[in-house]
Amino acid sequence: MDTKQLASGSPPPPLRAGPLRFLLGTKMGLLLLALLVLRFVRPWGLLPEAIDRWVDIGLVIYAIGYAIVFAIRGLSTLRSRLLWRIRRKLIISYLLIGLLPTVLILFFFLLSAYLVFGQVSAYILSASLAKTGSAAARAADLATADLSRSETGQAAVAEIERILSKRLEPLTPLYPGTSAAYFGRQGSGAYTLVGKASDLAVSPQNGERLPEWASQGYQGLLLMGDQYFVAGLSQPQPNGTDFRVLVTIPMESALRRVEEETGLEAQEVLSSTGDPGTISVDVPSPSDLDLLTASPNDSSFSLRWAALVETRQWHKEPTGESSPEPLGIILLRFSLSDIYRVVATNTLQLGRAILVLLGILAALFLAIEVLAVFVGLVLARSITGSIHALSQATDQVRKGDFGHKVRVRSPDQLGELAGSFNLMTASIQDLLKQSAEKERLEEELRIARKIQMSLLPKGEVELPGLTVAALCLPATEVGGDYYDFISLDDKRLALLIADVSGKGTSAALYMAELKGLILSLSRIYQSPRQLLIDANKILGAHMDSRSFITMSYAVIDTGMRTMTYARAGHNPILHLSRHGQGTRALAPDGLALALDRSGRFEQILAEESVTLEPGDLFLFFTDGLSEAMNPHADLFGESRLREVLERHGELPLLDLRERIIDEIFTFMEGEDQHDDMTMVLLRVT
Repeated sequence: MDTKQLASGSPPPPLRAGPLRFLLGTKMGLLLLALLVLRFVRPWGLLPEAIDRWVDIGLVIYAIGYAIVFAIRGLSTLRSRLLWRIRRKLIISYLLIGLLPTVLILFFFLLSAYLVFGQVSAYILSASLAKTGSAAARAADLATADLSRSETGQAAVAEIERILSKRLEPLTPLYPGTSAAYFGRQGSGAYTLVGKASDLAVSPQNGERLPEWASQGYQGLLLMGDQYFVAGLSQPQPNGTDFRVLVTIPMESALRRVEEETGLEAQEVLSSTGDPGTISVDVPSPSDLDLLTASPNDSSFSLRWAALVETRQWHKEPTGESSPEPLGIILLRFSLSDIYRVVATNTLQLGRAILVLLGILAALFLAIEVLAVFVGLVLARSITGSIHALSQATDQVRKGDFGHKVRVRSPDQLGELAGSFNLMTASIQDLLKQSAEKERLEEELRIARKIQMSLLPKGEVELPGLTVAALCLPATEVGGDYYDFISLDDKRLALLIADVSGKGTSAALYMAELKGLILSLSRIYQSPRQLLIDANKILGAHMDSRSFITMSYAVIDTGMRTMTYARAGHNPILHLSRHGQGTRALAPDGLALALDRSGRFEQILAEESVTLEPGDLFLFFTDGLSEAMNPHADLFGESRLREVLERHGELPLLDLRERIIDEIFTFMEGEDQHDDMTMVLLRVT
């Protein structure tokens, strides 16, 4: 440190923000620095090995502690952001105190009912399949007994098939597709199959042995190939006859019988293989796994449940080691009415586990309910306390105490509202200044409007045989409508009316640019069409692509008694003839200026002429007149303009202009003006 600095007693310069400030300026940083120094001194042999182990433990504890502190700070930040809005606080309070407990209780009962009734439905299915297997085994035993009573013990094939068909007669109506097979021993120790199970995916062939598990008979689910059956294999006969009978019922028929007897809709959707060490499962489609579905038999909803049933595999591949038997997993679809129709008691050990699980869930839900009530009360108190403070402060301001401050209690939305309240009471003078500034800007807009109106033509048209009256009423302080009269010579007058898209300052600037452009082009082109083509090229080159100008341009020749005109996407010109033929619309084809940059503008634009007769009346107008709207969203329309011209066309032009404006504002019934209103009346005298 500098000597002069010590002598002056000034404090040392602050540490730079970052890792150095953390290590030297905080307790956590100094502790980490000490541990790091001790850890890296050990390799140089300056400290014993026992201290090195304790330093490593200290570093681990430090890392865990710092992670906990960081997590707490992160949760605090998350809490402040989540609970900043009053609306969120109220919603969370309602959810925690009112809605959440109800939802939890409802979910608890629904889950309990689902688990219990699912187990009951699985038991009903197992009992029904066991009944079906018992019926198949009984038919197989009866067929074996009939065959054993034959004289030779080795009946002919026809006799075997007759006996098998006789014993299948009671089962076939109940279980379509039921079949039976006869196995007789040969001298080689193998069996010969007589009779074929028609629905078996894998049928035993001649010379094939019965499975080892079939020595004492069997009844239950049987997997043959990749198909499941409910099967019954006859038991060995006590008289020593050495043949067996197998009765197989297709799983589809068995499950259909279960549905008819119990109302449970079941189908085999999962299967497993008994490969050693692995069990592969065919995953069902998402539609099969829907927990809540509509039953196809009625409009009620049904629930899903999976039942695991034991099964046997007809033949396994020899692996040299024992392998697990395959499993049958059947997906059930049941409703409460189905379960109540068949009442059963679940005796499986899984029921006890479910009861324990329900007890744990009930205790968890109770703890959540207590916590929800506590948090809801705390949030409600926080909200009401802050609102009370703001209410008192508002009362002080109402009495004229603008220096009263509200204490900021918490960094949430209520705290920010209190801070905003304090700023509001201290910024009244600023608001007054802003009001004065607004008045100044409005005055500048009025001046701008005055300048814009000065661009419009002044005075009367000095051309024998013509009388002209015009009017422009901007919708805002500065508008985009424009009209002008340009004297070409002592017998010709150019008259134009235009409407720039949009309103405000930008439209006024484009209007001023258009005025200068037309003044220049009118000295060059005699044809209205050629003038508009050149104007489109110039404006389209630099105008904003979102802006365009509609315009009508006419040249009146009093010597030739004609008016030649062209229209660039503008409203039609209304012509009231002196012959009493009504009002007609003069609307040659044309696109708006700067709307199309290609050659289509020149291809579409047309030029027409009309002969002038004494007494003819022409109305040039913008869409602000025809699109004036009343409170019922009705437009004034071009037809009403025609009616006004036809009824009052004999009035002097100034009186006719006022009549048109009066009719429009009467139609609007006090509604605000939404667009600029501009019109030019021309009469041939």
